[in-house]
Amino acid sequence: MSEFAELYQYEVNEKYNSNDFLKLFRHISENRILYKIYFKLNLNLKVNIVEYDSDLAKKLFNNEYLDYHSEFFRSGITAIIRKWLGNDCDLSPETMSHIIASEYQNKITRI
Repeated sequence: MSEFAELYQYEVNEKYNSNDFLKLFRHISENRILYKIYFKLNLNLKVNIVEYDSDLAKKLFNNEYLDYHSEFFRSGITAIIRKWLGNDCDLSPETMSHIIASEYQNKITRI
């Protein structure tokens, strides 16, 4: 799990968001057994997205209801990951990253 924490550490330190979900999905795919156990034990309840891209959310949602958009994103990404793991990562990490981008109507520029 320390590897997971390190995935975006540079971005957190630099206050930069690449919106690169591909590395997340690649990491999950490469460690799917760990993640399946993690979610089966409901350990995901203890995980929190440290940095939600509020600047991007302000642009996408006209600076309205950001706390709701943040919660929607957190819950949505968790649900998508759980579903993907339940299907034994049947889609490629690239496809999963594309799905996330399409949810934001391709307003996320780097995926």
